[in-house]
Parts: sequence; C-alpha cells; structure tokens
Amino acid sequence: MVCRSLLPLSLRLMLLAALPGALLLPHPWARPAAAQVPDQATRPPGSATRPPGSAAEYFRTGRRHFLQKRFEAALTHFQKAYQLEPRDFLLFNIAVCFERLSMPSEAIAHYRRYLRRVPAETPTIEARIRELQRQLEPCRIRIEAGLPGSDVWVDGRFAGQLPLKHPIWGSPGSEVLIRVLKAGYHPYQTSLRATAGTSVQLTISQVPQEAPETKAAPIVTILSAPVPPAASPLVDLRGEPVQARSSRLAVTLGVAGTILVTGGLCLGAFAWWKSGQTDQLASWEWERREALASDSRRAAWGADAMILSGAALLAAFGWLYP
Repeated sequence: MVCRSLLPLSLRLMLLAALPGALLLPHPWARPAAAQVPDQATRPPGSATRPPGSAAEYFRTGRRHFLQKRFEAALTHFQKAYQLEPRDFLLFNIAVCFERLSMPSEAIAHYRRYLRRVPAETPTIEARIRELQRQLEPCRIRIEAGLPGSDVWVDGRFAGQLPLKHPIWGSPGSEVLIRVLKAGYHPYQTSLRATAGTSVQLTISQVPQEAPETKAAPIVTILSAPVPPAASPLVDLRGEPVQARSSRLAVTLGVAGTILVTGGLCLGAFAWWKSGQTDQLASWEWERREALASDSRRAAWGADAMILSGAALLAAFGWLYP
C-alpha cells in the first residue's frame, strides 16, 4: 500500500528543487551581483568608478563616513539611500547629519518629517528639536559696570544710553562691534562673536582722558548656552542600523526553515517506511493494515505541512538576508 499525501510526489520533488532558487530572489537590501559590476578591463576608457547602486550600499557607506566624522559625505549617501528607498530611519540619519553640521533648521525639518512617520518617538525627538531651536535664537548681550549716561553704539547704530533697558541682540555667527562713548573718557570699543542661543554679560571699564588709554581685554561672562549635540554616533534610535535587526530575523527564519524542511523529509521517510510495512502483512490482518495505513497517512500529511512551512520560511530568508 502506498501512503497517501496532500502533495503528489512530483510536486514535492519540484518544490525541493525550487528551494535553492528561492534564496536567490531579489530583496530590498540585496547586494549587487559581482557580474553586474564591470571590471577595470571591460570599463570604457576615461569612465569613472561605478558608484554603489543600492540603498543598502549607500547606507553602509554613509554609516562608515558618519562614524569617521565625515558628516557631509555621510549626509550625501544617506540622502541617496532615501531617494532609492524612503525608509523612516534614514530620515533620522539625515537629521542627525544636519545637526552635526550645525544646520539646525534643516535638522528640525527632517526630525519633524520623521515624527510624522514614527509618532511613538515624540518625547525623544521633541527634546532634540527644542535644543536645536535654542541654537536658532540670537545671542543676548548685557553691558555691566559702565558709566550711566554713556552712549552705546552697536555695529554703527545708536542703541541707547547706559544702563540699557534691553539686551543687545546679535545674529548667530556674526561679529558684534560695540562702542561706548562718554564725554571726558576714552572711547571703549570691543567686538564679540555671537553664539546662537547664548546669553553673555560684558563688563567694561571706561578710562578718563587724563589717564593714559589702556586696551584691557573685555570681561565676558557666559550666563547661559545651548547644550551641544550628543557625541554618540547614533544612526538609529535604537543605536544600531535597522539592517542589523533584519539580518538577525532573516537568519532566524532561515534556521527555522531548514529545521522544518529537514524534519519534513525525515517524517516523509518514516511515512514511506510505514507504508512499506502494510504491504508485508497478510490479507486477513486487515485491522493492523488499516492502523499502519492511518499512521502512514498522518505522517505524510505532517511531512507535507512541515516542508511547505519550511519552504515559506526559507523564501522569507532569501528575501530579507543582505
């Protein structure tokens, strides 16, 4: 008696033959095949080296530049990867690169785009956005210890008399020229570089004209300053690229698929052995023949189910593994 199975023998053989091909299916992070990249001998003369053509290649190159603190190159490669595959974590990578390049406006815009896709990260990202917004604020300068009634000029414009009722505002990154004039005293002049989001206090000393003029260095006290960006090389909110997690999942699926297919083949061999035993029994032992046939059918159905499940997992492995 031959064991009955959910799948014909020919279909099972075709399925097993197709399993190696499932591992060659293209997937989102597939590496380009070596045959697709022309070597130096076949490349036309004068042509440049062919750049990486997949999002995974751009991502890996960008991450390498980022860890080496080449943020401009990392930004370029992350943007190219995002153009090929607009994944959420790449938006975060781009925002971090803009942050490292001291471009807070662009970083804020990309962080907000990331939040629209991953709202669960709102507390973490909003805290970074608040720090970046402080970097967009102008520098506030307060003048202390000057003589009352002295005229204050900022970048050639009259700002009022001491004591000033309002701070002096400086655009981030600009040089602020401050002059303090009073009759009977030498003019006081100094310049400060405005740092975004910083509040400083400038302590000046005015020298009478009867005394020799001295050019003492200004006393600048920083009252508050924005927190610098974190130095940790984050490329993903979990501290590692998503590709690493998907690789682990792919390996798990591949191992599970291999175990299921192997177990299905062993169970199929057991069903075949049970089926062979029924042929050796005499015709009057019909009760035992039916019992063995039933065991053989159940084992064959289980073997088919395990082989099909294993084939599906191996196909998923071929799709996900980089």
